[in-house]
Amino acid sequence: MARRSITSSGLIVQTLLDLVNLLMASRDANRRHWSPRVVTVGVLLSGSRVEPGAQRQFPFLQIRSSELKYLITMVLMCLLACQASAAGASGGSPEVTPPVALNVSINGIGPPIDPKAYARVMQVVSNGVKLHVLDRFVVHGRPLEGGFFGCVAFNPGASATDVLALENRLLAIRPNLRTAAYSVGRTASCAPLAAPSDFALAFSTIEVSQRSGIVLPRQSLVQFQEDWEQLWLEHKSIFFPLPATPPVDFSRKMVVGVFLGERSNGCYRVNIESVGLVNNEKIVVRYRETAPFTEAFCLTVFVQPNHLILIDRT
Repeated sequence: MARRSITSSGLIVQTLLDLVNLLMASRDANRRHWSPRVVTVGVLLSGSRVEPGAQRQFPFLQIRSSELKYLITMVLMCLLACQASAAGASGGSPEVTPPVALNVSINGIGPPIDPKAYARVMQVVSNGVKLHVLDRFVVHGRPLEGGFFGCVAFNPGASATDVLALENRLLAIRPNLRTAAYSVGRTASCAPLAAPSDFALAFSTIEVSQRSGIVLPRQSLVQFQEDWEQLWLEHKSIFFPLPATPPVDFSRKMVVGVFLGERSNGCYRVNIESVGLVNNEKIVVRYRETAPFTEAFCLTVFVQPNHLILIDRT
């Protein structure tokens, strides 16, 4: 009978295989006298295989089948302990390098976006900004069904632990895949915003407030009267009586609206800062969202910050 040289973990695996093989061999050789409660097993501690024809050369153990499952479980646990010990001896887990920036996108795929998942994403990002873990949050676009395509850049002074924790919190979010597409991926840096406008467009404010019936983030460009009336009706749906729709001459003007959606306290604000025309075809609206600092005292009330403006028709 040949002997083999094996490692400690290999010995455990081989011993486990010997147990199973001998169990099957014993059952086949003694099928007429097979007892489901008692199993005859021969094992060599050296890890050598015991051939069925040479069983009388070795000592045997009488093991109840009710105890065999426990024995195999203990062998597997020992194997795992050996592997963990080997990993510790080699220096443990490799160090994880924190990311510099993350591309983050969450958007609807037909139905309106999953509002709970979107709120969790925005909460993680907002907390990262407040705690100075994030240096920048850049939004490159917002689909019609809600959400955004953007990037977060980490503060170079933030600790690796905080950076990895924020990344893991974003990765742990699980939206409803029937209504939202969600992705988080590392990137070397956040792409810059659109190039400066070819020329700026003048604008005037229709309304800036913290109350709105529009509870999901939205950006709107309105060019026709019927669309304006519908937007105003939804925007003012929480008021009674409904305020009259502000008059707009759509032969010369257009309406631009930025709605942040529902936020958890009165310190959130939004303010459109500039509007420009790029390549004589794309309107670029830059706005600033104000979020409370960690130490800020804010009125605990749900708000829906919004800003509506008029621009010249292009």
